[in-house]
Amino acid sequence: MDWKTKIGERHSDWVNIVRALGERQYAEDIVQDMYCRIFSKYDEDQCMHNGEPNEALVFIVLRNIFYIYKSGNNCISQRYVPTFVDYMNVVLTDEMKDESYDEFLDRLDELKSTWCFFDRKIFELHVGTYGSPNSQDYGKKWTHREIAKESGIGRSTINHTLKNCKESIRTNLEQDWNELIK
Repeated sequence: MDWKTKIGERHSDWVNIVRALGERQYAEDIVQDMYCRIFSKYDEDQCMHNGEPNEALVFIVLRNIFYIYKSGNNCISQRYVPTFVDYMNVVLTDEMKDESYDEFLDRLDELKSTWCFFDRKIFELHVGTYGSPNSQDYGKKWTHREIAKESGIGRSTINHTLKNCKESIRTNLEQDWNELIK
């Protein structure tokens, strides 16, 4: 059985955890956000422990999403919503790999060329596109902590830079991306 299925089998338990935190109306939505985060950010080794879901990880992710929701003054639109950058890892079908995809990548490169050198490099390290496709580290996605350690730049600066880069992409290219993946 797939590890994602095993986590999904405990859906009612996850909803009950959110309800125990005090959220009843949006408990299901928070659990769905938890699935999106866990499946996109973690691998099987991190999510499973002795063949069972890692309850500690699930709880921490649920709690964090709950607090993000609560900090938005109970406004559901303030919850985590996957953005363009979260979809960078989408597996593109052959139908999607056409001229419009190449055009989109060209527009992304044009946008990145307007950023300062250091912002562009930090972003490329984070999404795994830094360097030559033939290099050993190409495709390696660096965490905020790894970038900060290697560069000597503070983590808060890395976080702020990546936030601004993602916002720039969202502002300038989100509509193009949504049209591409239809």
